[in-house]
Amino acid sequence: MKVFTPVRSSVMALTALCLCSAPAARADIQGGKSNVFVGAMLGITSANQSFGTGIGFGINGGYFFDPAFGIGANLKQANFDNNLSATLVAVEGLYRVGEAPGLHLGVDLGTAKFSTGSIGPFAGSTSSTSFAYGLKAAYDYVMSYPSNFSLGADLSVMLTKPGTETITIFNPMATAKIWF
Repeated sequence: MKVFTPVRSSVMALTALCLCSAPAARADIQGGKSNVFVGAMLGITSANQSFGTGIGFGINGGYFFDPAFGIGANLKQANFDNNLSATLVAVEGLYRVGEAPGLHLGVDLGTAKFSTGSIGPFAGSTSSTSFAYGLKAAYDYVMSYPSNFSLGADLSVMLTKPGTETITIFNPMATAKIWF
């Protein structure tokens, strides 16, 4: 015969509550009722043939002030094949597609800073900063447990012109987000 302690029964009750509320929380996030998110990104970054392809990573966050519309910000770092790196800082206008839960589209506006060296603008010997703009599409799959956590993908294409050449930066990244 098992004896339940108050701690064990409290943990079991809390677990049952979380598991029962997970579908409702998933509907809240995908349906636009959870408004604030913060997250991390990891993937690849590619820019014009002369730059090559490298590892990209970043952080992002946002706020949906309406079930469909929101704003966000992101900071991405990209390291390319030939000892070049780029730091992208952008604000985002976001649109949550109601017919496709979890999908949102956006417009990015910000700056791109290209530097020599593999760790970005902090130790690069030369750098160039320019205006950057682009489009993005992202999808968030809300996990069953914990119910305020999502895994997904973020695909962005940004254009910038630090000199005479327009550079296209392509960022397919995996994302992990916490929703509040």
